Amino acid sequence: MITFPITAVITLLGLLWNGTILWLLGFRIKRNAFSVYILNLAGADFTFLFCQLFFVMVDISTNSFDISLATLHFKVKWHFYSTFPTAKLVAPLAFSSYTMGMSLLAAISAERCLSVLYPCWYRYSRPKHLSTVVCTLLWLKSLLVCTLTGDSCGFLFRGYSEQACYNFASVSAVLILLLVSVMCVSSLTLIIRVQCMSQRHHLTKMYIVILLTVLMFLLCGLPFGMYWLVLTWWSGHQSLNIPYYLIDILSCMNSSINPIIYFFVGSFRQRGKRGSLSMVLQRALGDETGGSVGKETSHADTVELSA
Repeated sequence: MITFPITAVITLLGLLWNGTILWLLGFRIKRNAFSVYILNLAGADFTFLFCQLFFVMVDISTNSFDISLATLHFKVKWHFYSTFPTAKLVAPLAFSSYTMGMSLLAAISAERCLSVLYPCWYRYSRPKHLSTVVCTLLWLKSLLVCTLTGDSCGFLFRGYSEQACYNFASVSAVLILLLVSVMCVSSLTLIIRVQCMSQRHHLTKMYIVILLTVLMFLLCGLPFGMYWLVLTWWSGHQSLNIPYYLIDILSCMNSSINPIIYFFVGSFRQRGKRGSLSMVLQRALGDETGGSVGKETSHADTVELSA
């Protein structure tokens, strides 16, 4: 029973923090190539947390404290959906925002890896609006996959079809594995490449943000996707007794902790410099190659991290 209040508190704090990021990057700070991804990541995390808050509130109101019914709010035959059919949209939206956040992390780590491996291409030949185009395509991909899966699983227009739901869920599971592989390979390559460079000043705050964000996803966010992968491919999942409430808390922590990482890294070694939240966020997300945000702070941040 105590997991519901914990999840609700984490979710509310995450909504507040991600809402702050959306406000600052949307209206207060000039965006660069990197911060466009962060803006969309904050939007995906905000949407996921909103869906999780909905499920928590419904579970509390219906006294769903039995751990054997941990995923009842996802079942297409749940009586609540017959009373409020529009609530069926929340589940596909939650999975869509989750896969979107994972896709963005894979795209961020892959692009940063390319910027280190091919710096001349990134500086002079990278398309100006590449971040916007990539984010748009990723949103369309996530919405398409989750819409098809949700429709075949009975959440949208058609009735529940076990075989079709299994097929589309399998596609989603393969997509999760692919994105995690890209994320891990790109991050590992980035770490090795940066550490092997003779000029250690390339280790900027932006790389620290990327590596910490990916690490927190692997620790807290990935169990959520792996849980549903097991449910899809393991026919005997009823006997696994996986603590889903713990996985739920970890997934909410993953979507809530990114703003803390930005502000922590942005304020790192800034004793005596009490800047506004926008200034701290600029220092954390300043792109040393894009140069559209905080050029004057990029070199200082680089020197600080190399000390």
